[in-house]
Amino acid sequence: MLLSRPIIFDDECIISYLIRVSELNGFKHFGHLLHYAGFSWKNIRAPAYQMLTGEFDLKKYFSCLGLLYRQPNTSIVYNTFKKTIDTQYFFIKYPKVCPDCLNEQGYCNSQWVYLPIVACDKHKKILVDTNQDKNIRLSWYREKLNRFQNGSEQIIANANLPSSTIIQFNAYFMHLLSDCSKDQIKYTPSILKDLVFHEALTVVNFLAHYRARLQGFYFRPIALENNILSQHYQDVWSMMQNWPDDFYAMLNQYIVNPMSNRGLSGINKHYRDLYEYLYRHQKNKGLEKIKREFDFYIDCHWPGLINPVRVKRIDLVESNRNSISRKEAAKIIGCRPERIDNFVRSKRLSVHLFQSKQYYKRHQAEALLTFISSNWSMSEACHELQITRYELKQLLESNIIHVLQKPDRFNRDWIIDKEQTIGMLLNLLKKGIHQQLNRRLISMSGMQKKGLNIVQLITAMQAGLVEFCICVDKANPYSFKQFVFPADVKIQIK
Repeated sequence: MLLSRPIIFDDECIISYLIRVSELNGFKHFGHLLHYAGFSWKNIRAPAYQMLTGEFDLKKYFSCLGLLYRQPNTSIVYNTFKKTIDTQYFFIKYPKVCPDCLNEQGYCNSQWVYLPIVACDKHKKILVDTNQDKNIRLSWYREKLNRFQNGSEQIIANANLPSSTIIQFNAYFMHLLSDCSKDQIKYTPSILKDLVFHEALTVVNFLAHYRARLQGFYFRPIALENNILSQHYQDVWSMMQNWPDDFYAMLNQYIVNPMSNRGLSGINKHYRDLYEYLYRHQKNKGLEKIKREFDFYIDCHWPGLINPVRVKRIDLVESNRNSISRKEAAKIIGCRPERIDNFVRSKRLSVHLFQSKQYYKRHQAEALLTFISSNWSMSEACHELQITRYELKQLLESNIIHVLQKPDRFNRDWIIDKEQTIGMLLNLLKKGIHQQLNRRLISMSGMQKKGLNIVQLITAMQAGLVEFCICVDKANPYSFKQFVFPADVKIQIK
């Protein structure tokens, strides 16, 4: 029987309790304590990880030592994780502690064994797992709770204070582990809303892994020191705060730096195992949200072409993707493919290269089509206004009719402002006399034969310097032939 049998605290880690018991009873570490109780590993070690998960049954050893056994809190959380669906990294390999809490309460909190708990929520300090002077990691098999393995170096609080981002990240996961985890905290990123602990941690580890790959190394959180791990989680939290834009920015980097060296191009080259992982683990609610954003990114922002028949594991929502080929752009605008180059030179369209191929933006092509179709060409304007090209050019040069596009070395078409032209005609129709006059009338062409050009006539009509009548033509509502003048009219030309 043991000389000292302390009681385990409600929020104490099970291994922390065993270290306290072994320390009070003079054992070198808790492995010797369990060996004394009948556990027979040759190296006097114990399955620390399985003790946290609850897979290793400590009940009989507690009974032999005369200790009251209580199911570890960590095992309850562990049982919520689903194999092959959730992340495999949730418990630490090397213990981490808050020295201030150890001095105040005398035991290690069970929440410190989780990977995302990187700081002390009470003292706002990074948890310590390494002696930075001697580069020694804290061990489960230490003789004293507040000292490193050799027993000589006392655990000292980290001098570097955590950033506000780390404090928020840490508080979020502490909140999920608490009893009030159903209530959302105000700074929860949209991607993490309505998620439980195992789903949120899976999202964080997933994003941290693919961010680390861009930097050229493999993300294995259980091997990282807590200071380094907190930096990874800080970057991920910042990404999630600007969700999904920063996620799209990360995906953009994989276009420049593909995951695979095989093949020339394509989704499988640039996002080799990312979309496969999302597809196979979409039963996780958090990864399901990421998959939706990834599918949307591929659907709308992937710079290459996609054959929907061949893509089976990505949900393509948009029937018309934004990146299109030259031939498809020409089909949308209704022109020859060669003219697309002229639109690019005149900056009506933008072109981007991907794997040495040119692609265009569908929304730009559709906007250009709308711009062209909602206005008049030279021939359309002449037909609608029922005037000659010479007369139309006179009106354009005098700015009575506005022009939106003039011919240049990259373009030979005129585009006439349809809305402004119709507005000008409607104003003239309001000013004209609609009653039948008992006198002889002459047309606008007749007035021009008297030596007045069309610009002088329209200017005088707008200024009210000439009397004119309206002969409504319902078949051609915008025709200039609707304007007629009394034969004896006098025009004051300035």
